[in-house]
Amino acid sequence: MKTVLYLSSSGAQYWTKTGNTWQAQDSVGAGPVYLLCNLPEEGFEDIKVPRIFGADRQSFIRRQLASRFPDTPYTALMPTPVTGGLMDHLAPPRQIAFGLEAAQRVNTTLVAVGPIPIAGVWATSLLLAQLASHKSLSRDLFVVFPDVDALRIVFVKQRVPILTRLIPSVTQAPDIAAEITRTVRYLENNRVLERSSEPRHVLMLGNPPEIEPCLKQENLKWLAPPPPWHKKRPADWRFVLFDMATASPTGQLAPLVWRSRFVADRMRAPVYAAAGLCLLLALLVAADNLNQIAADYSNEQAIAQRNRLHELQISEIEQKIAGFGVSADEVRNAVILEQTELAHVPSLSSHLQLLSETISSFGSFRLVDLDWHILNKGQEVCGGAAAETAPSANEAQAEPVQTLPTRQVEISFQIVDLLERGERAKMQAITSFSAKLTQVQGLNLQVDPAKVLDLGSLSGGGALIGRPGDKPLVWCLTMPWPASNPKPGPT
Repeated sequence: MKTVLYLSSSGAQYWTKTGNTWQAQDSVGAGPVYLLCNLPEEGFEDIKVPRIFGADRQSFIRRQLASRFPDTPYTALMPTPVTGGLMDHLAPPRQIAFGLEAAQRVNTTLVAVGPIPIAGVWATSLLLAQLASHKSLSRDLFVVFPDVDALRIVFVKQRVPILTRLIPSVTQAPDIAAEITRTVRYLENNRVLERSSEPRHVLMLGNPPEIEPCLKQENLKWLAPPPPWHKKRPADWRFVLFDMATASPTGQLAPLVWRSRFVADRMRAPVYAAAGLCLLLALLVAADNLNQIAADYSNEQAIAQRNRLHELQISEIEQKIAGFGVSADEVRNAVILEQTELAHVPSLSSHLQLLSETISSFGSFRLVDLDWHILNKGQEVCGGAAAETAPSANEAQAEPVQTLPTRQVEISFQIVDLLERGERAKMQAITSFSAKLTQVQGLNLQVDPAKVLDLGSLSGGGALIGRPGDKPLVWCLTMPWPASNPKPGPT
Protein backbone atom coordinates (compact mmCIF):
# COMPACT_ATOMS: atom_id res chain seq x y z
CA MET A 1 0.00 0.00 0.00
CA LYS A 2 1.35 3.41 -1.05
CA THR A 3 1.06 6.43 1.23
CA VAL A 4 1.35 10.11 0.23
CA LEU A 5 1.45 13.00 2.67
CA TYR A 6 0.06 16.02 0.76
CA LEU A 7 1.29 19.27 2.27
CA SER A 8 -0.51 22.41 1.02
CA SER A 9 -1.29 25.86 2.35
CA SER A 10 -4.36 24.51 4.11
CA GLY A 11 -2.43 21.77 5.97
CA ALA A 12 -1.17 18.18 5.67
CA GLN A 13 -3.31 15.23 4.69
CA TYR A 14 -2.43 11.50 4.37
CA TRP A 15 -3.62 9.68 1.28
CA THR A 16 -3.34 5.91 0.76
CA LYS A 17 -3.92 3.94 -2.41
CA THR A 18 -5.94 0.75 -2.18
CA GLY A 19 -6.22 -0.93 -5.55
CA ASN A 20 -6.70 1.96 -7.99
CA THR A 21 -8.36 4.31 -5.53
CA TRP A 22 -6.80 7.03 -3.38
CA GLN A 23 -8.46 7.61 -0.04
CA ALA A 24 -7.85 10.24 2.62
CA GLN A 25 -6.57 8.91 5.97
CA ASP A 26 -6.14 10.42 9.43
CA SER A 27 -2.93 8.51 10.17
CA VAL A 28 -0.29 6.58 8.35
CA GLY A 29 0.29 2.85 8.41
CA ALA A 30 3.62 1.08 7.99
CA GLY A 31 4.90 3.41 5.26
CA PRO A 32 7.03 4.44 3.56
CA VAL A 33 5.65 7.97 3.18
CA TYR A 34 6.03 10.13 0.06
CA LEU A 35 5.77 13.84 0.91
CA LEU A 36 4.26 16.02 -1.87
CA CYS A 37 4.32 19.77 -1.27
CA ASN A 38 2.19 22.48 -2.87
CA LEU A 39 3.47 25.63 -1.14
CA PRO A 40 3.98 29.24 -2.17
CA GLU A 41 7.73 29.08 -1.41
CA GLU A 42 8.53 27.00 -4.51
CA GLY A 43 10.71 28.58 -7.19
CA PHE A 44 12.90 28.01 -10.24
CA GLU A 45 16.29 29.61 -10.86
CA ASP A 46 18.15 29.81 -14.18
CA ILE A 47 21.90 29.36 -13.56
CA LYS A 48 24.41 30.34 -16.25
CA VAL A 49 27.36 27.96 -16.05
CA PRO A 50 30.76 28.76 -17.62
CA ARG A 51 32.55 26.20 -19.79
CA ILE A 52 34.06 24.15 -16.98
CA PHE A 53 34.05 20.41 -16.37
CA GLY A 54 34.18 17.74 -13.70
CA ALA A 55 34.64 18.65 -10.06
CA ASP A 56 34.97 22.37 -10.85
CA ARG A 57 31.56 22.37 -12.50
CA GLN A 58 29.93 20.51 -9.61
CA SER A 59 31.51 22.86 -7.08
CA PHE A 60 30.32 25.91 -9.03
CA ILE A 61 26.73 24.61 -9.19
CA ARG A 62 26.74 23.83 -5.45
CA ARG A 63 27.86 27.38 -4.69
CA GLN A 64 25.13 28.78 -6.94
CA LEU A 65 22.48 26.67 -5.20
CA ALA A 66 23.70 27.88 -1.82
CA SER A 67 23.56 31.51 -2.95
CA ARG A 68 20.16 31.25 -4.67
CA PHE A 69 18.52 29.23 -1.88
CA PRO A 70 20.53 30.06 1.25
CA ASP A 71 17.89 29.11 3.82
CA THR A 72 16.85 25.65 2.70
CA PRO A 73 18.44 22.26 2.02
CA TYR A 74 15.46 21.25 -0.15
CA THR A 75 16.95 21.90 -3.57
CA ALA A 76 17.30 19.96 -6.80
CA LEU A 77 18.66 20.33 -10.32
CA MET A 78 16.27 19.88 -13.23
CA PRO A 79 17.25 18.08 -16.44
CA THR A 80 17.76 20.84 -19.01
CA PRO A 81 17.38 20.24 -22.76
CA VAL A 82 20.51 21.07 -24.77
CA THR A 83 20.27 22.33 -28.36
CA GLY A 84 23.89 23.31 -29.07
CA GLY A 85 26.87 21.39 -30.31
CA LEU A 86 29.09 18.76 -28.74
CA MET A 87 30.65 21.11 -26.19
CA ASP A 88 27.20 22.21 -25.04
CA HIS A 89 26.28 18.59 -24.48
CA LEU A 90 29.48 17.94 -22.54
CA ALA A 91 29.17 21.10 -20.43
CA PRO A 92 25.68 22.66 -20.77
CA PRO A 93 25.86 26.44 -20.38
CA ARG A 94 22.52 26.53 -18.60
CA GLN A 95 21.22 24.73 -15.52
CA ILE A 96 17.72 25.01 -14.05
CA ALA A 97 17.61 24.74 -10.25
CA PHE A 98 14.60 24.36 -8.00
CA GLY A 99 14.26 25.26 -4.34
CA LEU A 100 11.62 24.86 -1.65
CA GLU A 101 12.26 27.62 0.87
CA ALA A 102 9.67 26.58 3.44
CA ALA A 103 12.30 24.47 5.20
CA GLN A 104 10.92 24.96 8.70
CA ARG A 105 7.44 23.86 7.76
CA VAL A 106 8.71 20.83 5.84
CA ASN A 107 10.96 19.82 8.76
CA THR A 108 8.05 20.06 11.19
CA THR A 109 5.91 17.89 8.92
CA LEU A 110 8.64 15.27 8.58
CA VAL A 111 9.19 15.15 12.33
CA ALA A 112 5.46 14.59 12.81
CA VAL A 113 5.64 11.52 10.60
CA GLY A 114 7.60 9.81 13.40
CA PRO A 115 9.60 6.62 12.94
CA ILE A 116 7.97 5.75 9.61
CA PRO A 117 10.51 5.74 6.73
CA ILE A 118 10.46 8.80 4.49
CA ALA A 119 10.75 7.91 0.81
CA GLY A 120 11.42 11.49 -0.27
CA VAL A 121 10.08 15.00 -0.78
CA TRP A 122 8.70 16.27 -4.07
CA ALA A 123 7.10 19.56 -5.11
CA THR A 124 4.02 20.07 -7.24
CA SER A 125 5.86 22.54 -9.47
CA LEU A 126 8.46 19.92 -10.37
CA LEU A 127 5.85 17.32 -11.27
CA LEU A 128 3.86 19.82 -13.36
CA ALA A 129 7.02 20.84 -15.23
CA GLN A 130 7.77 17.20 -16.01
CA LEU A 131 4.19 16.72 -17.17
CA ALA A 132 4.52 19.76 -19.48
CA SER A 133 7.65 18.35 -21.12
CA HIS A 134 5.61 15.71 -22.99
CA LYS A 135 6.33 15.82 -26.73
CA SER A 136 2.64 16.00 -27.67
CA LEU A 137 2.31 19.39 -25.96
CA SER A 138 3.38 22.83 -27.06
CA ARG A 139 6.96 23.87 -26.31
CA ASP A 140 5.72 27.12 -24.67
CA LEU A 141 3.01 26.20 -22.23
CA PHE A 142 1.14 27.38 -19.15
CA VAL A 143 0.26 24.47 -16.85
CA VAL A 144 -2.65 25.37 -14.56
CA PHE A 145 -3.54 23.22 -11.58
CA PRO A 146 -6.60 24.37 -9.62
CA ASP A 147 -6.31 22.99 -6.09
CA VAL A 148 -9.01 22.97 -3.43
CA ASP A 149 -8.14 26.41 -2.04
CA ALA A 150 -5.40 27.70 -4.38
CA LEU A 151 -4.28 27.93 -7.98
CA ARG A 152 -0.88 26.71 -9.21
CA ILE A 153 0.52 28.10 -12.49
CA VAL A 154 3.77 26.79 -14.01
CA PHE A 155 5.19 28.27 -17.21
CA VAL A 156 7.64 26.32 -19.40
CA LYS A 157 9.47 27.85 -22.36
CA GLN A 158 11.01 25.48 -24.87
CA ARG A 159 10.14 22.75 -22.34
CA VAL A 160 12.30 24.43 -19.70
CA PRO A 161 10.49 25.54 -16.50
CA ILE A 162 10.76 29.31 -15.99
CA LEU A 163 8.14 30.40 -13.47
CA THR A 164 5.84 28.93 -10.83
CA ARG A 165 3.11 30.73 -8.89
CA LEU A 166 0.67 29.69 -6.18
CA ILE A 167 -2.29 32.05 -5.85
CA PRO A 168 -4.42 31.34 -2.78
CA SER A 169 -8.25 31.50 -2.75
CA VAL A 170 -8.61 31.42 -6.54
CA THR A 171 -11.12 28.78 -7.49
CA GLN A 172 -13.61 30.42 -9.87
CA ALA A 173 -13.23 30.33 -13.66
CA PRO A 174 -13.03 34.13 -14.27
CA ASP A 175 -10.44 34.51 -11.51
CA ILE A 176 -8.41 31.62 -12.92
CA ALA A 177 -8.40 33.15 -16.40
CA ALA A 178 -7.48 36.54 -15.00
CA GLU A 179 -4.51 35.10 -13.06
CA ILE A 180 -3.25 33.36 -16.18
CA THR A 181 -3.48 36.65 -18.11
CA ARG A 182 -1.67 38.48 -15.29
CA THR A 183 1.12 35.90 -15.50
CA VAL A 184 1.34 36.40 -19.28
CA ARG A 185 1.64 40.17 -18.88
CA TYR A 186 4.35 39.73 -16.23
CA LEU A 187 6.39 37.54 -18.55
CA GLU A 188 5.92 39.99 -21.44
CA ASN A 189 6.98 42.91 -19.29
CA ASN A 190 10.14 41.02 -18.25
CA ARG A 191 10.78 40.13 -21.90
CA VAL A 192 10.52 36.42 -21.25
CA LEU A 193 7.71 36.32 -23.81
CA GLU A 194 7.28 38.49 -26.85
CA ARG A 195 4.02 40.36 -27.17
CA SER A 196 1.80 38.67 -29.68
CA SER A 197 -1.80 38.42 -30.69
CA GLU A 198 -1.51 34.68 -30.98
CA PRO A 199 -3.35 32.78 -28.24
CA ARG A 200 -1.26 31.37 -25.42
CA HIS A 201 -1.45 27.61 -24.87
CA VAL A 202 -2.86 26.44 -21.56
CA LEU A 203 -2.95 22.92 -20.13
CA MET A 204 -5.77 22.96 -17.58
CA LEU A 205 -5.50 20.14 -15.02
CA GLY A 206 -9.06 20.31 -13.87
CA ASN A 207 -12.42 21.38 -15.20
CA PRO A 208 -13.81 24.30 -13.28
CA PRO A 209 -17.32 25.33 -14.41
CA GLU A 210 -17.39 27.67 -17.44
CA ILE A 211 -13.60 27.78 -17.67
CA GLU A 212 -13.37 27.34 -21.45
CA PRO A 213 -15.35 30.54 -22.38
CA CYS A 214 -13.30 32.50 -19.90
CA LEU A 215 -10.07 31.29 -21.46
CA LYS A 216 -11.23 32.22 -24.96
CA GLN A 217 -12.17 35.65 -23.72
CA GLU A 218 -8.60 36.14 -22.45
CA ASN A 219 -7.08 34.82 -25.75
CA LEU A 220 -5.95 31.58 -24.15
CA LYS A 221 -6.13 28.23 -25.96
CA TRP A 222 -7.23 25.15 -24.08
CA LEU A 223 -5.05 22.09 -24.86
CA ALA A 224 -5.98 18.47 -24.43
CA PRO A 225 -3.93 16.59 -21.81
CA PRO A 226 -1.13 14.29 -22.97
CA PRO A 227 -1.49 10.50 -23.15
CA PRO A 228 -2.72 8.45 -21.38
CA TRP A 229 -5.21 11.04 -20.09
CA HIS A 230 -6.24 12.49 -23.46
CA LYS A 231 -9.12 10.02 -23.87
CA LYS A 232 -10.48 10.18 -20.36
CA ARG A 233 -9.67 13.08 -18.07
CA PRO A 234 -9.03 12.20 -14.42
CA ALA A 235 -11.66 13.23 -11.93
CA ASP A 236 -8.98 14.67 -9.62
CA TRP A 237 -5.56 15.58 -10.99
CA ARG A 238 -4.10 15.39 -7.50
CA PHE A 239 -4.24 11.62 -7.76
CA VAL A 240 -2.19 11.78 -10.98
CA LEU A 241 0.42 13.81 -9.10
CA PHE A 242 0.31 11.24 -6.25
CA ASP A 243 1.01 8.43 -8.73
CA MET A 244 3.89 10.40 -10.21
CA ALA A 245 5.38 11.07 -6.77
CA THR A 246 5.22 7.41 -5.70
CA ALA A 247 7.18 6.49 -8.85
CA SER A 248 10.18 8.41 -7.38
CA PRO A 249 10.76 10.73 -10.35
CA THR A 250 13.65 13.13 -10.85
CA GLY A 251 13.71 16.12 -8.50
CA GLN A 252 13.70 14.53 -5.06
CA LEU A 253 14.41 17.34 -2.54
CA ALA A 254 14.99 15.77 0.89
CA PRO A 255 18.54 15.34 2.23
CA LEU A 256 19.71 11.81 2.93
CA VAL A 257 19.38 12.31 6.69
CA TRP A 258 15.58 12.14 6.30
CA ARG A 259 15.63 9.21 3.88
CA SER A 260 18.26 7.02 5.55
CA ARG A 261 15.80 4.39 6.82
CA PHE A 262 14.03 4.17 3.47
CA VAL A 263 17.30 3.86 1.56
CA ALA A 264 18.53 1.24 4.06
CA ASP A 265 15.32 -0.75 3.65
CA ARG A 266 15.59 -0.57 -0.12
CA MET A 267 19.23 -1.64 -0.03
CA ARG A 268 18.68 -4.37 2.55
CA ALA A 269 17.01 -6.83 0.20
CA PRO A 270 19.70 -6.59 -2.55
CA VAL A 271 22.45 -6.72 0.07
CA TYR A 272 20.89 -9.79 1.70
CA ALA A 273 20.47 -11.39 -1.72
CA ALA A 274 24.11 -10.67 -2.60
CA ALA A 275 25.24 -11.97 0.79
CA GLY A 276 23.17 -15.12 0.33
CA LEU A 277 24.61 -15.63 -3.14
CA CYS A 278 28.15 -15.19 -1.80
CA LEU A 279 27.37 -17.63 1.01
CA LEU A 280 25.98 -20.13 -1.47
CA LEU A 281 29.07 -19.82 -3.68
CA ALA A 282 31.29 -20.18 -0.62
CA LEU A 283 29.40 -23.30 0.42
CA LEU A 284 29.74 -24.76 -3.07
CA VAL A 285 33.49 -24.11 -3.07
CA ALA A 286 33.77 -25.39 0.49
CA ALA A 287 31.74 -28.48 -0.39
CA ASP A 288 34.18 -29.31 -3.16
CA ASN A 289 37.09 -28.82 -0.79
CA LEU A 290 35.36 -30.84 1.92
CA ASN A 291 34.74 -33.67 -0.53
CA GLN A 292 38.40 -33.62 -1.49
CA ILE A 293 39.45 -33.56 2.15
CA ALA A 294 37.10 -36.45 2.94
CA ALA A 295 38.45 -38.45 -0.01
CA ASP A 296 42.05 -37.76 1.07
CA TYR A 297 41.23 -38.78 4.64
CA SER A 298 39.57 -41.97 3.41
CA ASN A 299 42.61 -42.80 1.26
CA GLU A 300 44.91 -42.11 4.18
CA GLN A 301 42.91 -44.43 6.41
CA ALA A 302 42.93 -47.16 3.73
CA ILE A 303 46.72 -46.82 3.32
CA ALA A 304 47.20 -46.93 7.09
CA GLN A 305 45.03 -50.08 7.28
CA ARG A 306 47.05 -51.76 4.52
CA ASN A 307 50.27 -50.80 6.29
CA ARG A 308 49.00 -52.33 9.54
CA LEU A 309 48.00 -55.49 7.65
CA HIS A 310 51.43 -55.71 6.02
CA GLU A 311 53.15 -55.19 9.36
CA LEU A 312 51.02 -57.98 10.84
CA GLN A 313 51.91 -60.29 7.94
CA ILE A 314 55.60 -59.43 8.28
CA SER A 315 55.39 -60.15 12.01
CA GLU A 316 53.77 -63.54 11.33
CA ILE A 317 56.43 -64.40 8.74
CA GLU A 318 59.20 -63.40 11.13
CA GLN A 319 57.66 -65.63 13.81
CA LYS A 320 57.51 -68.54 11.37
CA ILE A 321 61.13 -67.97 10.33
CA ALA A 322 62.15 -67.81 13.98
CA GLY A 323 60.43 -71.18 14.49
CA PHE A 324 62.69 -72.78 11.87
CA GLY A 325 65.81 -71.98 13.85
CA VAL A 326 67.42 -70.27 10.85
CA SER A 327 67.79 -66.55 10.47
CA ALA A 328 66.21 -64.68 7.58
CA ASP A 329 69.63 -63.59 6.26
CA GLU A 330 70.77 -67.19 6.04
CA VAL A 331 67.59 -68.12 4.15
CA ARG A 332 68.12 -65.22 1.76
CA ASN A 333 71.75 -66.20 1.19
CA ALA A 334 70.70 -69.80 0.56
CA VAL A 335 68.08 -68.66 -1.94
CA ILE A 336 70.63 -66.46 -3.70
CA LEU A 337 73.12 -69.33 -3.78
CA GLU A 338 70.54 -71.68 -5.18
CA GLN A 339 69.47 -69.15 -7.86
CA THR A 340 72.98 -68.11 -8.87
CA GLU A 341 74.98 -71.34 -8.43
CA LEU A 342 73.08 -74.57 -7.97
CA ALA A 343 70.23 -73.94 -10.37
CA HIS A 344 72.66 -73.11 -13.19
CA VAL A 345 75.16 -75.98 -12.86
CA PRO A 346 75.75 -77.37 -16.37
CA SER A 347 74.51 -80.83 -17.23
CA LEU A 348 77.24 -83.56 -17.23
CA SER A 349 74.94 -85.93 -19.09
CA SER A 350 74.57 -83.57 -22.05
CA HIS A 351 78.36 -83.25 -22.35
CA LEU A 352 78.85 -87.04 -22.12
CA GLN A 353 76.21 -87.51 -24.78
CA LEU A 354 78.03 -85.03 -26.96
CA LEU A 355 81.33 -86.91 -26.60
CA SER A 356 79.68 -90.30 -27.13
CA GLU A 357 78.01 -89.13 -30.32
CA THR A 358 81.28 -87.69 -31.61
CA ILE A 359 83.40 -90.78 -30.66
CA SER A 360 80.77 -93.18 -32.02
CA SER A 361 81.33 -91.79 -35.49
CA PHE A 362 84.86 -93.28 -35.21
CA GLY A 363 84.16 -96.95 -34.48
CA SER A 364 87.69 -97.89 -33.33
CA PHE A 365 88.03 -94.98 -30.82
CA ARG A 366 87.55 -95.67 -27.13
CA LEU A 367 87.37 -93.24 -24.23
CA VAL A 368 89.78 -94.36 -21.52
CA ASP A 369 89.99 -91.31 -19.21
CA LEU A 370 87.68 -88.27 -18.54
CA ASP A 371 88.05 -85.20 -16.36
CA TRP A 372 84.99 -82.83 -16.15
CA HIS A 373 84.99 -79.81 -13.85
CA ILE A 374 83.92 -76.16 -13.65
CA LEU A 375 86.62 -73.55 -13.93
CA ASN A 376 86.76 -70.73 -11.41
CA LYS A 377 87.06 -67.19 -12.70
CA GLY A 378 90.69 -66.47 -13.72
CA GLN A 379 91.77 -70.11 -13.47
CA GLU A 380 94.18 -71.31 -16.13
CA VAL A 381 92.51 -73.45 -18.78
CA CYS A 382 93.70 -77.03 -19.29
CA GLY A 383 96.80 -76.43 -17.17
CA GLY A 384 97.57 -80.08 -16.29
CA ALA A 385 96.81 -81.50 -19.73
CA ALA A 386 98.85 -78.83 -21.51
CA ALA A 387 101.88 -79.67 -19.37
CA GLU A 388 101.66 -83.37 -20.14
CA THR A 389 101.36 -82.78 -23.90
CA ALA A 390 103.83 -79.91 -24.21
CA PRO A 391 106.10 -80.42 -27.25
CA SER A 392 109.86 -80.65 -27.03
CA ALA A 393 112.23 -78.06 -28.39
CA ASN A 394 112.48 -79.66 -31.82
CA GLU A 395 108.72 -80.26 -31.99
CA ALA A 396 106.09 -77.94 -33.40
CA GLN A 397 105.12 -75.17 -30.99
CA ALA A 398 101.55 -75.39 -29.65
CA GLU A 399 99.24 -72.38 -29.46
CA PRO A 400 99.41 -70.45 -26.21
CA VAL A 401 96.95 -71.54 -23.52
CA GLN A 402 94.07 -69.06 -23.09
CA THR A 403 92.58 -67.69 -19.88
CA LEU A 404 88.86 -67.12 -20.44
CA PRO A 405 87.12 -64.06 -19.02
CA THR A 406 83.95 -65.95 -17.99
CA ARG A 407 83.34 -69.17 -16.14
CA GLN A 408 83.69 -72.27 -18.26
CA VAL A 409 83.29 -76.04 -18.04
CA GLU A 410 86.59 -77.84 -18.77
CA ILE A 411 86.54 -81.38 -20.24
CA SER A 412 89.75 -83.34 -20.79
CA PHE A 413 89.82 -86.96 -22.01
CA GLN A 414 92.04 -89.59 -23.59
CA ILE A 415 91.28 -91.68 -26.68
CA VAL A 416 92.81 -94.97 -27.88
CA ASP A 417 92.38 -96.42 -31.30
CA LEU A 418 91.70 -100.19 -31.39
CA LEU A 419 92.26 -100.41 -35.08
CA GLU A 420 95.77 -100.96 -36.30
CA ARG A 421 96.51 -98.23 -38.84
CA GLY A 422 99.49 -96.89 -40.50
CA GLU A 423 101.01 -93.76 -39.10
CA ARG A 424 99.54 -91.56 -41.80
CA ALA A 425 96.08 -93.08 -41.36
CA LYS A 426 96.26 -92.62 -37.60
CA MET A 427 97.24 -88.99 -38.08
CA GLN A 428 94.29 -88.46 -40.43
CA ALA A 429 91.88 -90.11 -37.96
CA ILE A 430 93.10 -87.91 -35.10
CA THR A 431 92.80 -84.80 -37.29
CA SER A 432 89.28 -85.79 -38.39
CA PHE A 433 88.22 -86.37 -34.79
CA SER A 434 89.55 -82.93 -33.70
CA ALA A 435 87.82 -81.30 -36.65
CA LYS A 436 84.57 -83.04 -35.63
CA LEU A 437 84.87 -81.57 -32.13
CA THR A 438 85.47 -78.02 -33.36
CA GLN A 439 82.22 -78.13 -35.30
CA VAL A 440 80.20 -78.33 -32.03
CA GLN A 441 78.43 -75.02 -31.25
CA GLY A 442 80.05 -73.22 -28.27
CA LEU A 443 82.94 -75.71 -27.95
CA ASN A 444 86.47 -74.31 -27.74
CA LEU A 445 89.19 -76.91 -28.28
CA GLN A 446 92.14 -75.87 -26.10
CA VAL A 447 94.52 -78.92 -26.46
CA ASP A 448 94.47 -80.75 -29.76
CA PRO A 449 96.84 -83.81 -30.29
CA ALA A 450 96.61 -83.25 -34.03
CA LYS A 451 98.60 -80.03 -33.53
CA VAL A 452 101.21 -81.28 -31.08
CA LEU A 453 101.98 -84.66 -32.70
CA ASP A 454 103.76 -85.28 -35.95
CA LEU A 455 104.41 -88.40 -37.92
CA GLY A 456 107.69 -89.18 -36.15
CA SER A 457 106.01 -89.28 -32.76
CA LEU A 458 103.48 -91.95 -33.68
CA SER A 459 104.24 -95.69 -33.47
CA GLY A 460 102.48 -98.06 -35.80
CA GLY A 461 99.51 -100.29 -35.12
CA GLY A 462 97.41 -100.06 -32.01
CA ALA A 463 100.47 -99.46 -29.89
CA LEU A 464 98.40 -97.31 -27.50
CA ILE A 465 96.75 -100.41 -26.18
CA GLY A 466 99.04 -102.16 -23.81
CA ARG A 467 102.21 -100.83 -25.37
CA PRO A 468 104.29 -99.11 -22.75
CA GLY A 469 105.99 -95.90 -23.77
CA ASP A 470 103.38 -94.90 -26.34
CA LYS A 471 102.30 -91.26 -25.87
CA PRO A 472 98.57 -90.98 -24.90
CA LEU A 473 96.23 -88.92 -27.07
CA VAL A 474 94.73 -86.20 -24.77
CA TRP A 475 92.12 -83.66 -25.80
CA CYS A 476 91.13 -80.65 -23.61
CA LEU A 477 88.20 -78.40 -24.42
CA THR A 478 86.00 -75.77 -22.75
CA MET A 479 82.33 -74.88 -23.00
CA PRO A 480 80.52 -71.84 -21.56
CA TRP A 481 78.55 -72.02 -18.32
CA PRO A 482 75.60 -71.98 -18.17
CA ALA A 483 75.78 -73.93 -21.39
CA SER A 484 73.05 -74.06 -23.97
CA ASN A 485 72.30 -77.49 -25.31
CA PRO A 486 75.37 -78.26 -27.44
CA LYS A 487 74.74 -79.34 -30.98
CA PRO A 488 77.22 -81.82 -32.52
CA GLY A 489 78.72 -81.02 -35.87
CA PRO A 490 77.76 -82.85 -39.04
CA THR A 491 78.83 -86.44 -39.29
